[in-house]
Amino acid sequence: MTDSLERHQVFPESALPDPEALIAEARETARTITVGSSPFLSTYEVGCEIEYKRRGTAERRIMMHAQIGFRGLDKSRRAWAEIWQALDKAGHRVDRYGICLDWDIPQRSARTCRAAPGSSWPISTSGGP
Repeated sequence: MTDSLERHQVFPESALPDPEALIAEARETARTITVGSSPFLSTYEVGCEIEYKRRGTAERRIMMHAQIGFRGLDKSRRAWAEIWQALDKAGHRVDRYGICLDWDIPQRSARTCRAAPGSSWPISTSGGP
């Protein structure tokens, strides 16, 4: 026999928040965040991911996506670099990584205390984790 989970074990809040209020808060937060460049964007001389994707589409190139688990920032960065370098050396490339976070969903620190155990790790909105 398997044990079943009760709602309060997974979602500790008594009611779901108002979705329109969440969207408004997210839009306000988005106005305060600037996404910078990256080695990937610099390597391919593009300003953003959509520019890169449009270029690949225009070249009729099949884009490759790799799925990888997140196991800490330094370890994951090292793994992404090692994979990219090995494929580059073999004449291939990864155009995009999908990062599996399992139960670890990033949330701003102010919200972390309200999150269910095992469901978040704090991130900073001022320049990185």
